[in-house]
Amino acid sequence: MTPVTPIEPHLRRRDGARRRPSRVERGDRAVERTVPIPVHREPQRAEPVEPTEPDVEARLSERALAARFFPVVAAVVAADLATKAWATSALATRAVRLVDGVALALHYNRASAGGVSLGAHTRDLNFLGTGVVVALMVMIVPSLTRLHRRAWVAAALIVGAGLGNMASLVSDDRGVADFIAFSHGNGAAWVLNVADVALAVGLALLAWTTLVLARAARREAAHARVR
Repeated sequence: MTPVTPIEPHLRRRDGARRRPSRVERGDRAVERTVPIPVHREPQRAEPVEPTEPDVEARLSERALAARFFPVVAAVVAADLATKAWATSALATRAVRLVDGVALALHYNRASAGGVSLGAHTRDLNFLGTGVVVALMVMIVPSLTRLHRRAWVAAALIVGAGLGNMASLVSDDRGVADFIAFSHGNGAAWVLNVADVALAVGLALLAWTTLVLARAARREAAHARVR
């Protein structure tokens, strides 16, 4: 009679076949057989940072740009002309002190920006220069907005300010009505109107836009060097 060797339960498969042990018996200990497998690892490289263009994720179409640009221009012109009309009537014979160094006092400016006189043709040159600036800003605002999505705000303020002062030059021979007076200790004063304030804000925003674009250009140059 042939002797039958019992099979350990943990070495049986479900189909009843004997499974080959995966361990090497050494004495009374089971030692795992491990085979070293060489693994090739690529050296880690710093991922170059893709330059991000300012506000390109949602560029405005020409129609959407016009729907935002021209209402702001119209609002600046309307506010400027309305406040000038109020100042010419309410401040014709008096001045109103608001706080130290700031007052409402009517003054007609026949010179260029900053009070610079250009002679007998100052008015005509002001009108011509302002018209050139306004036309230039209207022409380049689509390109500026493609570079920076909010650049149209600065352009709209500048154009509105220019149109407001141009309307004043045409409608009043006395000059542009200024009525917001700023003074300091020695009594010198700067007298502005709403168009001048809009112009100052627009130029500040345009300078900020230029700074943003310059930073984006530097990032693009750094990215090109990494490549």
